[in-house]
Amino acid sequence: MASNLCKVGADAPKSTAVLPSVSLCIAAYNEEATIGSVIEEAHDVATRAGVDFELIVCDDGSRDKTAAIIDEFTAKFPRLRVLACQ
Repeated sequence: MASNLCKVGADAPKSTAVLPSVSLCIAAYNEEATIGSVIEEAHDVATRAGVDFELIVCDDGSRDKTAAIIDEFTAKFPRLRVLACQ
C-alpha cells in the first residue's frame, strides 16, 4: 500500500515553526525598471492590512540587474524571501 505523501488538515505533521498567515508571491524576469516599486507597494499593502505576511520574489533567471535590486531590498524588508532560478 502506497504511503500518503501529502497530508492535509488534522493529519498533517505538527510543526513548531510559526508560519505567516499570508504569502505574497511575485515572479520577476528582467524587471530592473519595476521590481523595486513592486516590492515596496506589496510590502506597504500587506503592512496596512495588518496581517502577518511574507513576501516571496522569484527571480526567474533575470539577465539584468533585477537580482541585485532584490538583494538590496532584503536588507530593508526582513519579511522578503528570494527564490533565484537559473
